[in-house]
Amino acid sequence: MRTFEILIVLLSVLYFLIGLFGYKKKHPEIIFIPVILIAVIGLHLFWEGFRWQMIPSYLIAILFIGHALIFQKNKEKRSKWVFTGWFIIGILQVVAIILPYGLPVIQFPNPPGPHIVGVKTLHFQDVERDEFLTPDSTDFREFMVRFYYPAKDKSGRRAEYIPEFDDVVYAYEKKLGWPPELFSYLSLIKVHAYNDAEPFNSESFPLIIYSHGLSNNFTEASARLVNLASKGYVVAAINHTYSSDFSVFPDGRVKKFVSLSLLGDPIEKVDSTRTLRVNQWVNDFEFTIESLKENPEGVSIDFENIGLIGFSNGGSAATLASGSIENVKTAINLDGTPRGTIDPTAGDINYLFMTSERVHYSDQQLNAWGITREMVEGPVDLKENRMNEILTQKGGVHVHIPGTNHSNFIEYPLISPFSSLLEIGGSINSWKCYEMINELIYATVDNSLKGKNEPLPAFEDVEITTFYENE
Repeated sequence: MRTFEILIVLLSVLYFLIGLFGYKKKHPEIIFIPVILIAVIGLHLFWEGFRWQMIPSYLIAILFIGHALIFQKNKEKRSKWVFTGWFIIGILQVVAIILPYGLPVIQFPNPPGPHIVGVKTLHFQDVERDEFLTPDSTDFREFMVRFYYPAKDKSGRRAEYIPEFDDVVYAYEKKLGWPPELFSYLSLIKVHAYNDAEPFNSESFPLIIYSHGLSNNFTEASARLVNLASKGYVVAAINHTYSSDFSVFPDGRVKKFVSLSLLGDPIEKVDSTRTLRVNQWVNDFEFTIESLKENPEGVSIDFENIGLIGFSNGGSAATLASGSIENVKTAINLDGTPRGTIDPTAGDINYLFMTSERVHYSDQQLNAWGITREMVEGPVDLKENRMNEILTQKGGVHVHIPGTNHSNFIEYPLISPFSSLLEIGGSINSWKCYEMINELIYATVDNSLKGKNEPLPAFEDVEITTFYENE
């Protein structure tokens, strides 16, 4: 909850308790609490913005103003009707607390690094590469990139977590299955980065490429990427057109996700439709790096030290690209299935794989859904077998976090402390999991791209296994 929202709830609860227990006679000064409450709501609406989760609190404030005016000079009789009224207000008060707490406007902690962070949105067009995900034979590959970098000062407007929210609200409606009005408050979320802020270019910063999950988008881990930039990295988050749930181009075009047949994917065929996408994404990585070399946007980038991070299908792309892109020192795969074949002559790369907890279903559940156990277990077995093959041959680290599901490796579960009940997160505490993953990523990129030699942080119940090359 945001600052003024917390004040609104505290003032409401205070006046409710005083009114319920009849302290008004002893403390006539409480008549001013509803007035202060209305003033705080005004500040909240001006600075923080309206959201529907606060409607019960707005209503309570109106009721308390009415109560204060009616009983300003009259003694409130303690009848059963009065207590009934306070009881009803008490129920409304509980709702007024649960709604903004359960569906908060996420307030991300200040970034851990010493740098202010700037952000730009870049448009890349690869006119020499055909776009195979559309039927238009004249279409070429183009995509958007969210570009984070250390900045000189806070010279721009603070960045929205989901830019152009009104243009892409349909994607979240489809993803969450809620009416748009219920999640319009997501447009209020901001990150600790400043649009088009002047770059801090007194030193060169290693480059990190981030790749999202299939049918997600480049905002899925924005705060994490801001944190990395604050620690002295340049981060390019790619929005893979037609493989993301939306792409908004500078001329106003909005491109949606394009589905491909999943026949034989991923149990039977290595060269599945997802592998076709992964290969395209690897080319997106390469084009992004080459484009930034030609125009680094005023930022001094160290192209000798490159890291690749991806979630799910993006993790697959990060792993595969590590074998073909020069100067990649680390590849971090967040719960993605390795696909394709990594070039065996690739240099010394620090691999980090993170995996979620395997979900076990009963025979009764599988029968009710009309699917076989192989259909459920096969993809997980494939992911683990391919991951172990890479780690055994090339070395690296496998981190397994119990209590997680797939989405815990991005920021979606942070949408609510009840993410497990809403089935958008595992049983683990979402914020605790998020911070653990962040710390593991920070340590890995610092060791790989900045020459540090620190051990990975250890956490209770988190399984960390280190593999050595050709073990």
